[in-house]
Amino acid sequence: MDPVRILLFVVVSLLTGLLVAVGTQAFLILLDLKRSVKKLNQFLEDAQVLTNAVARPVQGLTHLVEGARNIKSVIDFTNALMSKQQTVESTEHSSQKESWESSTSMEDEEAQFRQRAALLLGEDAPHPVQKVQEHGRRFFHRAGKPLTSGMFP
Repeated sequence: MDPVRILLFVVVSLLTGLLVAVGTQAFLILLDLKRSVKKLNQFLEDAQVLTNAVARPVQGLTHLVEGARNIKSVIDFTNALMSKQQTVESTEHSSQKESWESSTSMEDEEAQFRQRAALLLGEDAPHPVQKVQEHGRRFFHRAGKPLTSGMFP
């Protein structure tokens, strides 16, 4: 055999062995990377479960506070309605005495009914829902104009 052929055979054999070693190392690195990604995915799923477990009570507490605020507004509304009703009853008794003493025409009774209805319904005072709606308008609008970011014309 020729020395060139022997040298070529040795070089090809060494390169083949080297490529097999590099290929197996690359395969092992990719296998390790796959295991790491699986562990990271499991860690992220555990973190998601943990954040959901923390978020639910906080969200429930938020709903509880909102419910308490709504109940408070209903109680305030009923208290205001009751106080108006008491004032209407006291004025009603005095006005009934006066109305019986005065003429009992249909026009007078209708006018008195409208006055009592206006007092009971509280047409002078805004409704609690109107207060909330007005607050929303002030929050999302500036001087009656909707707030915009300026990005979209």
